[in-house]
Amino acid sequence: SITVAGSYSVTINSSNLTGGAGTNLTNTYTSAANAVSVTANVNGNNSYQVTVHRTDTTWHGNLSVQVRRSGNGTGTGSISGGTSFQTVTTTATNFFSGQRTRTGVPIQARVQGVSLSVPPANYSTTLTFTIL
Repeated sequence: SITVAGSYSVTINSSNLTGGAGTNLTNTYTSAANAVSVTANVNGNNSYQVTVHRTDTTWHGNLSVQVRRSGNGTGTGSISGGTSFQTVTTTATNFFSGQRTRTGVPIQARVQGVSLSVPPANYSTTLTFTIL
């Protein structure tokens, strides 16, 4: 089984202009390194793969979300992959793999593609982590 806790949100306003009035917005916003925590519970010495995908509520095509595993969590098993930011799409893709239970694996997220060409709105997407 897999347990996921945490979230990331960002509010963007005029203070995010790169050089004040008349300039563009900062392009990338990054969460704390441990904004999300993933626990993978497996029986015995079994190996597993964690996938990630997104489900958009309200989203703009210029925006993208990336995630990375920023640490190993704790446990007696091994963990590998997922330490570089990867773009999350609406199709499940491999994120990281492991063997045995790992608790509290920290996940960092970031949003890219923010600019004045993206109309002001509340954009929202949900990331889903699945253990295989």
